[in-house]
Amino acid sequence: MSEESRERYSRKNETQHLRTAFELLDGNRRGQIGAEELRAYFESAGHKAKKTEVEDMIWEADEDCDGFVNWPEFQAMWQRCREDKAGTEPRGLYNLVLFLLHAKPCPLGGGSRVALEEAMKIIYLRVGKDELDAQLAAVFGTADLNSGKTLSLTEFLGCLHLHQLQQIRSRPTMKSKGTGVAGSPAAAAIAAK
Repeated sequence: MSEESRERYSRKNETQHLRTAFELLDGNRRGQIGAEELRAYFESAGHKAKKTEVEDMIWEADEDCDGFVNWPEFQAMWQRCREDKAGTEPRGLYNLVLFLLHAKPCPLGGGSRVALEEAMKIIYLRVGKDELDAQLAAVFGTADLNSGKTLSLTEFLGCLHLHQLQQIRSRPTMKSKGTGVAGSPAAAAIAAK
């Protein structure tokens, strides 16, 4: 599947699914998501979110700084994260929405979980076929679709956060390229003295 085909497929029903996720998080039906609503969702899902985690999720998308995320801000956050190939865009709320879009309820209770097969779809749309197995192994610890492995909301958010940190840390920096101040010939000459 080409890059263009993958994009067309992933965006086909995206707005409708995003609206459903937005409405699920908008517990009081005021057309905006606040920290209290996110905390209530996390509590119902069994995720123990820190106050700062919830506040950061609101901050990531709250463009008018009113303490809430409205529908246009929610859509803009989604678009920014989808287009962010470098992995520098804050992704807390985005990762929560990914979970909402792909999780299935557990038959034995205990909230919803994301199966490896669903994660494969998410990651495939994000990175393509070439990096799929490596990304699955990084997030789930395995790329074996027959493993039956699933993740709770807490596990899912933790894995994706860890993966983003690894991405950021592995990015070349001026220092690691030897072109920054610390890696410059002048700095090497000073250090040799």
